[in-house]
Amino acid sequence: MGLDAVKTVSISMDTKKKLDRKSKNMASLAKSLLSLALLLLFYSVGICQENYVVTATKLNVRKQASTESTVVGTLSKDDEVRVFSFKGGWA
Repeated sequence: MGLDAVKTVSISMDTKKKLDRKSKNMASLAKSLLSLALLLLFYSVGICQENYVVTATKLNVRKQASTESTVVGTLSKDDEVRVFSFKGGWA
């Protein structure tokens, strides 16, 4: 009977270690998800966006990030623009 008690304690300690690891993993996942949610919130309210001033005499606004893309508008010197993202050197 004493041997069965030792096995039970050993299993319980092993189970506790597994639960502790799972708890740490869940806490880490929760922190990551919270960080992602805050980052998305900051972008949605404009906290991470920056304003720029056009320095060129004329700046073409294109449909896509390419000189081959269709021009959909133009900006003039000293116009202010808000940039939401960059892609390959294009804003």
